[in-house]
Amino acid sequence: MTTPSTNLVFIQDGKVEVHRHEDDDGKKVFALLVAGVEHIEAQRKKAQGWRSATALDDVVAAVCVDRDRKELVLGGDFGFIEREDDFPVYCDRSFLLRELKPYWPGWTLRHAMAYPVELLSAHAREHGLALASNKALERELLDPLTREPAESLGEMVMTTHGSDDAAPLGPPTHLTEQHREMLLTRIEQVGLSVRAEKECENAGMVFLGDVLGATAARLDHAGLGMKTRAQLFEAIREVLQLAVPTTLPEFLDTALQEAQGWTLPIPLPAGWNTWREQALAGT
Repeated sequence: MTTPSTNLVFIQDGKVEVHRHEDDDGKKVFALLVAGVEHIEAQRKKAQGWRSATALDDVVAAVCVDRDRKELVLGGDFGFIEREDDFPVYCDRSFLLRELKPYWPGWTLRHAMAYPVELLSAHAREHGLALASNKALERELLDPLTREPAESLGEMVMTTHGSDDAAPLGPPTHLTEQHREMLLTRIEQVGLSVRAEKECENAGMVFLGDVLGATAARLDHAGLGMKTRAQLFEAIREVLQLAVPTTLPEFLDTALQEAQGWTLPIPLPAGWNTWREQALAGT
């Protein structure tokens, strides 16, 4: 039976070490990953929530840090599953890799939403390494979204290669009165989907400034899904030309701020509330 815990495997100099984090649905370990390989190594050595293990267990998420090949292998949803009409929907199958890539320069990242134990076992086996498992590996593979049979696990793996590096975003831009017009850009003017516009409307967010001034917790509470956030912050970067570093839920947003020394949300100019009232009044 799958348990809410995470396996973490380190491969270095041909040796395999297995660790397990109890009471984790993948969020805690993913929060460590946004700070890069040295950070997760340091946390592992501090044994904060981790214990050594001899084999993989049937868990909801698993990570393999292969330093010999500079490959980061991720299996599981890491807390990013959304639901539509009681059906699981992965917000963006490249989302995890896109967010992690800047912090793992030169590394190849591989992710499969389902079968985390199988993915790590296959990675070890491919390189002639022994990685025991307490879980009987699945032979009949089903796509986690369509539930259609898959011929191989590889059909469900998404990969970004070391040459696909993206530079981490810098600290957020300081907002001033010069940004007034851009902050008062109405959300429906930036080309979001109908669903995204509706989510923003339900959350009481009318202008891009409303989004920038909201904490990640506020966005979580307002029910803005990851698809909507991705569209919003892409629009903000294009319209405002701001280095806004997050589309993330609170648990990961907090970890990224701690790792990078940022403070979010971006403070809005002192006149923001007045500008907003005037814009709503049409003055």
